[in-house]
Amino acid sequence: ALLFCHRALRRHPEEALTRADLACLPALGVSGLAFLYLVAPLCLGYEYTVIAWALAGLGTVFAGLRLRSRAFLACAFGIQLLGGLLFLCNLEAGASGASVLASGWKGLLRAALIGLMLIASAIASQADAMARQDANAVRRLGLVLLTGLIFINLALLFVLDWGGIGTGWAASGLLLLWLGLWQRQRIVLYFGAALEMVAGGAFLCTLTIQFSPSGSWVPAVLALAATIGAWRTHHVAARGGDDRKNNPFAPDPKRIGTLSHLLLTWGMGWWLWAVIEKVTAMTARLDGGAYLTDLLRNGSAYAVLFALSLSAGLWTMIARRAQWQALALFACGLPMAVALWLLVVRGPGPFMLGAPVWMAFFIGHFVSLRTLADLFPATLRSGAHVVGAWLLVGVSMLAAHDALAHTLASDGAGLENAWPWLGWALAPSLYLWLAGGGRDRFWPLTAFAREYRFQAALPIMLAMLAWFWAANALSAGEAAPLPYLPLLNPLELGLLLTLLGCWRWSRAHLPRAGAGPWPTGDITAVAGGLSLLAFITMAVCRVAHAWIGVPFHSGAMTSSTEVQAGWSLVWSLFALALMIGGSRKGWRHVWMAGALLIAVVVAKLFFVELDNHGSLARIISFIGVGALLLVIGYFSPLPPKMEAGRQESA
Repeated sequence: ALLFCHRALRRHPEEALTRADLACLPALGVSGLAFLYLVAPLCLGYEYTVIAWALAGLGTVFAGLRLRSRAFLACAFGIQLLGGLLFLCNLEAGASGASVLASGWKGLLRAALIGLMLIASAIASQADAMARQDANAVRRLGLVLLTGLIFINLALLFVLDWGGIGTGWAASGLLLLWLGLWQRQRIVLYFGAALEMVAGGAFLCTLTIQFSPSGSWVPAVLALAATIGAWRTHHVAARGGDDRKNNPFAPDPKRIGTLSHLLLTWGMGWWLWAVIEKVTAMTARLDGGAYLTDLLRNGSAYAVLFALSLSAGLWTMIARRAQWQALALFACGLPMAVALWLLVVRGPGPFMLGAPVWMAFFIGHFVSLRTLADLFPATLRSGAHVVGAWLLVGVSMLAAHDALAHTLASDGAGLENAWPWLGWALAPSLYLWLAGGGRDRFWPLTAFAREYRFQAALPIMLAMLAWFWAANALSAGEAAPLPYLPLLNPLELGLLLTLLGCWRWSRAHLPRAGAGPWPTGDITAVAGGLSLLAFITMAVCRVAHAWIGVPFHSGAMTSSTEVQAGWSLVWSLFALALMIGGSRKGWRHVWMAGALLIAVVVAKLFFVELDNHGSLARIISFIGVGALLLVIGYFSPLPPKMEAGRQESA
């Protein structure tokens, strides 16, 4: 009766109706529909009432669009949402180990039907010109569409447990994201992206709420879905264009680009999780005893790096073809980050277990840098080459250290053993020697010579100087099974090799770089001279320890008359070389440095050696230093002062 009155009143001409008649018109329609909707709960149970209201709402939408009645549309959406609320109020938890919610397939069908009816109603209304012209109506229809999508994905809870929800929602989110881009519906697009995040959160809940077996494929599915979504959104963002003038529901291209970066980061994180989890599950199932088993157990971290290196090869091809800068950064950066972690926090077992993996990583790293060079910003491209050089030197250094420490050094060898120290020095010293000279004949030196020869080499040179002083002070040069020979033992050969590499690099590159107000040549000379003086000083200590049996610690060395005599002699020889060289070359400051060292030796003779009455070492030191002073006085007179210009040129 109410709907009949509404129809009769609408058929009258508008000019024949009063204001009261026009005010009664929507009230009659709403009241009539309300009583019509009440038929369902009076005649049907809860389950069928929900279905009836969902279908009735869709029918009311078509009626409202035909009648051009906003009141009918409001009633349609209201009854559908009321049916959804009634459905949610009667949910029950599922049994343990089964689905999350009870009701099974019946619950799935009801939730899916509610969602489909809401989506159909929103789409039908959005297609009408009356809705598109009203901004408030656009927002309300977006909320209706969003509610429908929520009910569609809620339906999975009736047939899946928490372990499968992540997979289902990831696939659904990818489908919705693709649909949102195709239909230019930002609500659908953003909900699909959000569902990808929620799927990951649901999987994380399984780790605390319900046991999830190791080796699950859910992280891989999450990674794949997020990465495909990121690729699709990147493609749309790169294509450009803004359809919001013609379609108010269309997404902003700039926000699509941001969404692509977010999805790609999310997917890369889950891919790293999936690789680590599968490798862990594989090694956990292995039985001990066999060599291959031990290799896999000790090399689980290398297996992760190998899998990421293979993945980076695929990402490199995709990034190159799609001109995808974000993926290019991950293709180079993610394996590099894992390699840095592996280099700093080394796993158990010999380092050489990972030699094939490191070869695969470096091949993939340099291929990625060469292939994707135009996709990297200049700063990041240079940084990637510098870090790659550090990784190459670090891996070679650790490989040499482990090879020498595990094959030549005895078990329990401490800091005094020379073989581990030598392993640290070989690769960095060789790098400094190569970086200090030669021609740039091949890539990457032809394009990034400064990165490899200066930016990467400068920290290595400083680190090797620190290593030189530490090894020189802490190691006694023990190199069993080889006997100790002065200057020909592994430790001192490594020290000389390191000092030579640092000198060659500093001589080639520091003058060009500049070092503030101080001349770089003077800095190099002072550092080299002090290092050589420290080297010969500790060489005397190592000879005394190996041949005389003096304990290798500071108290015993300073108390030994033989060591004191040896220091006096080698310091005098060093001063002799400085003064003769300074005199021949006219370098007055070098001659003065030698003279200062001679003064120190003479002071030491009278204040230290003079107390050792009657000892042979005292006699030798006095006679030797005296003879050297005669040689210095004869062959190396003080050079004359030069003019400022000649001094600078010299």
